[in-house]
Amino acid sequence: FTCPPNRDDLQHEVKELKKQLQQKNDELQHKDDLLNQVQKEKLERVVEITQQIAKEKEEKLELKQLREMDNRENLALLAQVSKEKDHLQQQVEELTAQNADLTKRAEDLPESWVVSCNEV
Repeated sequence: FTCPPNRDDLQHEVKELKKQLQQKNDELQHKDDLLNQVQKEKLERVVEITQQIAKEKEEKLELKQLREMDNRENLALLAQVSKEKDHLQQQVEELTAQNADLTKRAEDLPESWVVSCNEV
């Protein structure tokens, strides 16, 4: 037969158990704080990466728009140059025809109308 523990022993044991429980609670709270900090840092990193991706997408879109604008400007310039080239080609053809006509007319002149450089 064993004697039941006395009241002081029980109070001491309860006090010791409460102390251990508080230590465990403190440890759990510390771990919970660490976990919250890690989750906060991860969330901040996700936000940072998301913002970086959005910025890069915006920059790519701006570059694409600039390229499209450059392409439109280049096409407009090309059309203008092509039009000017066609106009110049037409002028060359007209001048060539005028030259041929003048040459033919000069050949058809009588010999007496031809003046040599020495007589002028």
